[in-house]
Amino acid sequence: MTRRVHALLWLLLLGMAGCGPILPPPSVYVGWYKGFDTCRDEYAAMDARVASAGVGDAAYYRVPGYPYLRIDRLLASYAKEIEGPEQTAGWIRRMRELDQESREFEYLNLGMTFNQIGQQRDRFLNCSRTLATFELDDPGNLEKLKSTAQPDDAYSGVARAVGLYPLAVPLLRSRIQAEQEAVRKDFDRPLPELDSGGVLTLWSVKPPEEPDYEEVNFRRALPDEFGLPGLTETQWLTLTQRYAPSLWIETASDADRPGLPRLTGSGVDVDSTQALVNYSISFSRFGKDPVMQITYFFWFRGNGAPSSPAIDGLLWRVTLDMDAKPLAYESLHASGHSHYWFPVQPLTRRENAGYWQQAGFLPQGQVAEQDRAVRLKAGNHAVRRVVPLASARAERTATYELRRYEELYTLPLPSGGSHSLFSPDGLVPGSDGPDPSWMWSSGVRHPGALKQYGHHTPAYVGREHFDAPFLLESVFIPPAIPSAAPPG
Repeated sequence: MTRRVHALLWLLLLGMAGCGPILPPPSVYVGWYKGFDTCRDEYAAMDARVASAGVGDAAYYRVPGYPYLRIDRLLASYAKEIEGPEQTAGWIRRMRELDQESREFEYLNLGMTFNQIGQQRDRFLNCSRTLATFELDDPGNLEKLKSTAQPDDAYSGVARAVGLYPLAVPLLRSRIQAEQEAVRKDFDRPLPELDSGGVLTLWSVKPPEEPDYEEVNFRRALPDEFGLPGLTETQWLTLTQRYAPSLWIETASDADRPGLPRLTGSGVDVDSTQALVNYSISFSRFGKDPVMQITYFFWFRGNGAPSSPAIDGLLWRVTLDMDAKPLAYESLHASGHSHYWFPVQPLTRRENAGYWQQAGFLPQGQVAEQDRAVRLKAGNHAVRRVVPLASARAERTATYELRRYEELYTLPLPSGGSHSLFSPDGLVPGSDGPDPSWMWSSGVRHPGALKQYGHHTPAYVGREHFDAPFLLESVFIPPAIPSAAPPG
């Protein structure tokens, strides 16, 4: 029976379908496709093995009904905008690639050998290609996929219901406002009057052994189906080195030195003798143009207080325009709170977000594009100021090295093997700090725990995700694109 006939049969069955895809009959797996009729069972077996071992990777979200697809919020934002076969194929291909990427870390943490991983990678690569060909060529399945391929909401609807969220919003807004006023008051103090809890140390990125002076411009890069520019690894590293911030840290103890997370017999710890900083590359959207983002992850040991966890963290994100120039900086505590905006270009801020949404917080206003230093408080590593590098007078200087964020997904275990820093639900185990009791009704899950990128929820009123593709646009108005000059 031809594939055309099978496609007609699937269309007839669509009316009886549930939420999952309509699966092709086994008889289509002949010739080149012989032996691929067991692929779904193989995926189910591997996923059960990963779940049993507790090594699932939460970087991307699994698409219900499609074990060979995973998605992030950026990719999901294009679901209703896809036009034509080229974009459709590119959208599906990228979901397949995200699944394959996550599985690589899961294989390693399962303890599979490199030979086993190679065989499994090849098998699932062909399985995903075959299943996508048979299942997603069907227009009904494709439309269902566009509706269901959405990341999970990181907020707890149950907590909001039990906590009577609509009635709790006034309290949430009051507490948020009080915290922001205290932060703004500290930012308004003259720089020389800032109290220091320790020796001021200036940490800067270690210069590359062979500096690359190549001028990077996204407008000249080859775009993909959605206009996202592609750069070489060397070009990305050039940008990552160029925009890595200097940290001006009030250093009271070794807990104020950036370090390397590690897994010990008693849990997660930070080795402050290794000054390593993780970074990741991502994309977002701002008006008609994509924007590029580099996020830096700084890790610290806990401050040793009885109720404090053994690890602390800070995120610093740089958003670049199509000319590879900074649009804005952001800071975020690794648990998801204390989200601050520092616009670099003269962006126009939107009107107040409204009563049911938490507005973006700008504690300092616009900052210069020049080399910058970020002042951090001793102990809790709170951001206190963003200043020109020349203004950061320090008693000590030191350097840190950059490492890919993905290295955190396969940290060595003391007993052998490896495990991710993050649990399958996207949390750093044992990192829960003392959660203020007023937070739980907001629906933010584990508000004091450090989280994997893609699981941060910086708003306690409304819903907002740090990796949301239109987060920048929710705070600032995209600049108008000039109209083309009339001919003539």
